[in-house]
Amino acid sequence: MTTNFGEVLLELDAARAPITVRNFLAYAKAGFYNDTAFHRVLRNGPTAIVQGGGYSTAGALKATETPITNEWTNGLKNVRGTIAMARQPDPNSATSQFFFNLIDQPLYDAADPRGSGYCVFGKVIAGLPVLDAISMEKTGSRNASPAAGAPPQALSQWPVRDCIIEKIVVVSTSDVAATTERVKHTQVKDPSAPTVAKPAPPTPPLKAS
Repeated sequence: MTTNFGEVLLELDAARAPITVRNFLAYAKAGFYNDTAFHRVLRNGPTAIVQGGGYSTAGALKATETPITNEWTNGLKNVRGTIAMARQPDPNSATSQFFFNLIDQPLYDAADPRGSGYCVFGKVIAGLPVLDAISMEKTGSRNASPAAGAPPQALSQWPVRDCIIEKIVVVSTSDVAATTERVKHTQVKDPSAPTVAKPAPPTPPLKAS
């Protein structure tokens, strides 16, 4: 996952959350997550999450596929560094949105009033400081469009500074080790910092004709 703050490498657990992983990968391979926003950043007492996967950077809610079954009883816990599916109060309403747990959050493992928790389907294996940096961003209210033609509604936990998922790509098994090392040693970026252009390569001397 490439963001404007840096890269995050995920390991998905298809053995314990097959439906959820298949759903996430389908969205990722289709380019659905490219240039979408982390639209919800919450760090308050027992809760610390960074949520994305649903809104364009312009604030439009993207059309999704059919909701999936909630695999919250798979034994994976909402601990720091894991990724879980976001949903509505309906237990089986998750589509494309997901969140990262930045602290241990057992409240999401427990059954809510409708009898379900939140499904964890993977973990961060490199790049967690990127998500920590995003979680510290100042938030405010942002008008977002829930559907085409619908009046905008205010979302109160939207980062003031854009926090963008630029793209999500699937890393081949043979490239995992090298990618992990590279991401581990990559510094968190400041998206507001000016971009320094790379110098042009020197022009080779002209050959005598």
